[in-house]
Parts: sequence; structure tokens; C-alpha cells
Amino acid sequence: MTNLIVTSSFKRAFKAIIKRQPNLKPKIEAKLRLLADNPYNPILRTHKLKGKLSGA
Repeated sequence: MTNLIVTSSFKRAFKAIIKRQPNLKPKIEAKLRLLADNPYNPILRTHKLKGKLSGA
């Protein structure tokens, strides 16, 4: 299991989303758990970066 680094801006955005749409909290938490378990899970639809972020 990978440790996710959560920034203060992510925490703020997460709180704002949950405040507006509380029903999304379990879905977001499930996706974060999935990301921590396996970042390359096909459900997450990750892809190679392009442009300036390529190779990062």
C-alpha cells in the first residue's frame, strides 16, 4: 500500500466538495483507497503524462 501525500490545497478542495455534495464522500474515499492500493488499477484510468509533465 502506497502512502498518499495530501496537500493543504487538496484538503481544502476536498472539504469544499464534501460541503456542497456530501453524497460524494464515500466515492472519493473509495477511489483514494484504490489509488493507495494500486495506482495503476484500470478503474482509475491513469495514463502517461504528456507535455511539460512528461518524465516527471
